Amino acid sequence: MFTFVLIQLIFAGISFSLGSLSSYHLPNIAAQVIVFVYNVFPYNRIRLAGLVGIGLAGLSSAFCFIIAFIRAWRYIFFPTKEHLSFFLQCLGLIPCLVIQLVFYLYQYRQLSQKKQPRYIPSLYRNAVYIMFVHDFIYSALFIYSGTWYVSFGYTQFVVHSAMTIIGNENARTVVKFYCLLWAALLVQHVFTITQFLADNEPFNSWFILTFSSVYVVANILYILNASLLYANGR
Repeated sequence: MFTFVLIQLIFAGISFSLGSLSSYHLPNIAAQVIVFVYNVFPYNRIRLAGLVGIGLAGLSSAFCFIIAFIRAWRYIFFPTKEHLSFFLQCLGLIPCLVIQLVFYLYQYRQLSQKKQPRYIPSLYRNAVYIMFVHDFIYSALFIYSGTWYVSFGYTQFVVHSAMTIIGNENARTVVKFYCLLWAALLVQHVFTITQFLADNEPFNSWFILTFSSVYVVANILYILNASLLYANGR
């Protein structure tokens, strides 16, 4: 199922980059984030949200396909009424959207199967290595901000570095403390995203939006894993 999410994100990114109809691909990106979280922690409510998200993404992609097909067909027969650049965008969109629509069916079928969420002992240690490059790139985006916001670039890196001490032996003791840090970081990254939406310096960069969104998802996963740790009486 992770493979389907990756494929969908790749083609959604390609479709989004083509320009004019980019807003139609946002539901797909949002749905894939929900499905990704469900793949890690298959809570029933997340599963239901994923089903709704996939349904909305499917409708949006289907509508986009209809628009792209009609406008491409219109250029072939009435070239004076369309622009060549938009025609080429539509030609690029059509195969991407077909692939996305096919994979929606597979994802919907997989989401229909209920699973039991479980605590993942290796999540925190693996996250340190997986997010290593991400942390450094994110911190670099704030280096030249010239304000106290430069500290925003290092908070997640510091916490990720400190997470190396979390092991199977001490997890139940220390994770409670880390939950406070992850919650604080979650607030910070949501604030960063709101500043991007408000077009405020130094947050008005699509790179900062993308990297902050990844951090939001990561911190939610950390907190969900912690809730399973204590729910299972470990």
